[in-house]
Amino acid sequence: HAQATTESSLKEAFRQLEKMGWQPEIFQLAHFEDDPSFIDPLSESIRPHMSEGAHLLFSYHGLPVSHVKRTDKTGLHCQVKGSCCSIKSSANSMCYAHHCNMTTMAVVKKLGLTDSDWSISYQSKLGPTRWLTPSTLSMVETLAKKVDNLVIVSPAFVADGLETLEELDIEVRNHFIENGGKEMTVVSCLNDNPRWLDGLENLVRNAFLNPMIQD
Repeated sequence: HAQATTESSLKEAFRQLEKMGWQPEIFQLAHFEDDPSFIDPLSESIRPHMSEGAHLLFSYHGLPVSHVKRTDKTGLHCQVKGSCCSIKSSANSMCYAHHCNMTTMAVVKKLGLTDSDWSISYQSKLGPTRWLTPSTLSMVETLAKKVDNLVIVSPAFVADGLETLEELDIEVRNHFIENGGKEMTVVSCLNDNPRWLDGLENLVRNAFLNPMIQD
């Protein structure tokens, strides 16, 4: 869940419905960062690429830190407590960075990875403001000197686009090689993966059974 995408899209949809004078019952699909319907197909799409010695980098789309902190209504958790993103709390239930961490840990557990097998980073930074760190470019630069086989996955996207096909598979790959890296694989997004389509159907059906109703 991110205010810049999910929340802003929902707000605009509600605004347009109000403008039309149409007030249907609306069921929102809740965030599904660690739901098996998402984690299982995601993990299985990664597994074939994890040969011996491979290092998995979870590269999430970045956000300004200010966007993340706004979701903490208490002001006492986000960027205040150590390891705030790894602690489940009512204060971070809608926090994008927390959701990224939950997805990462669920996949790590599913694949049976050790701490040295994976890293996390954030891509696509824009402007001078403080964004979530570490950046994907800086992390790739470091890993190029440490690992021979780098596997990158971008779970924030369920379909491939510029951020994966161009930014990761071209720009980041070039940066990796320029800094001494050898083999690098970018895992395709779930796209039309049959297991993901089944999982998405399950998520949608559950949204009707256990709705977040917008009045």
